[in-house]
Amino acid sequence: MTQPPPYGDSGNPWQTPPNSPPPQPAPPQSAPPQSAPPATVPPPEYARPDWTPPGWSTPASAPPGYPPPVFGPPTAPGGFPPYFPPPKKRRWLLVTSIVVVLVVLLGGGGVTAAYFLTRNQDGIGQNTPQAAVENFLQAVYVDQNPTKAAPLVCKAARDPKKLAAKINEIKRQDDQYDSPRYTWDSPTTLHGTTKQATLSARITLTTGDVQSSSQTLTFTVIRSSGWFVCDVGTT
Repeated sequence: MTQPPPYGDSGNPWQTPPNSPPPQPAPPQSAPPQSAPPATVPPPEYARPDWTPPGWSTPASAPPGYPPPVFGPPTAPGGFPPYFPPPKKRRWLLVTSIVVVLVVLLGGGGVTAAYFLTRNQDGIGQNTPQAAVENFLQAVYVDQNPTKAAPLVCKAARDPKKLAAKINEIKRQDDQYDSPRYTWDSPTTLHGTTKQATLSARITLTTGDVQSSSQTLTFTVIRSSGWFVCDVGTT
């Protein structure tokens, strides 16, 4: 029987040489090259919604692609226009005269002469020329009452219809202002006799917003059973 060759003999192809170094492990393979990071994909554009609830506006901050926010009062629901309060009355005074002059009302020139022909058969004569003017202004500008004003006017100049029309004109003028108020200085006598006198008084219109304007009027008063206003004019 044939015996295998002893250990270490040359001729055995499966035997490791005794003095050869142990086999080294294979070197590690290099890591595969990393791929570049994927590019950032921008978000899709958003279109503005076609419907907005009534009474709402665009939000303050919108995502990319939205138009800038719109600020303002919400629209009225249901398609109705928004409500706006009515404008206030004019708060400025006319540059021109604020006092409605009563010259036309009392007839102007010639009334005094006519008075002496007709005389005053009725009316409420005042004790002094100043009282006649004061009461006349009170009835016309404060009370705005033609019934009170008529007896204070001499008969030659007294016309109830014209007096009522003139006082209504004053009322329409007052509607232009906030809380109008009339005041006047004490009437001053310019000249006079025992039968006739001419006086002046400064009339002032003041409104609720503390604006004012003034005008000076002259009054011709006649004495009969008392003093009556017969003519009014401007200086």
